[in-house]
Amino acid sequence: MKQRLVIIVTLVGLIIPFATSAQDVDPAVAELRARIKSLEAVNAKRGANVASTLSRAETIHTEFGALKGAVDANTHMISQLNNQMQQQYRALERRVQMLDDQLKLVQNMLKGAGAGGVGSISPKEQEEFNAYQIGVDKFKKKEYL
Repeated sequence: MKQRLVIIVTLVGLIIPFATSAQDVDPAVAELRARIKSLEAVNAKRGANVASTLSRAETIHTEFGALKGAVDANTHMISQLNNQMQQQYRALERRVQMLDDQLKLVQNMLKGAGAGGVGSISPKEQEEFNAYQIGVDKFKKKEYL
């Protein structure tokens, strides 16, 4: 019986320090669990932020592609309009040159007829002709106003 008592006392002596250290370990474990939960929450929040950022970047990329397409289409349209304007300008120049040639022909005819001849013109017609000639000259000098 003495042996049993010694064994029991020895076991109790060994168990008591482990019990107190287990109590010390429990708060440490609880603290570690709390830190782990906190880190998991931070990690989940960061993951959501990364996903949101990637989604926004993809949206921006898509919008950029659409804008680039619109710019390319506008550039093409401007080029076509520029070509049309140049063609119209050349056609207008040809028409003005043709009118100028016809005017010179009429002037030569008037000079040949002389004042009071068969092809004579009235002073009013001469005044209109002079005003027209001034307009043509200004147009040639590109004084459009």
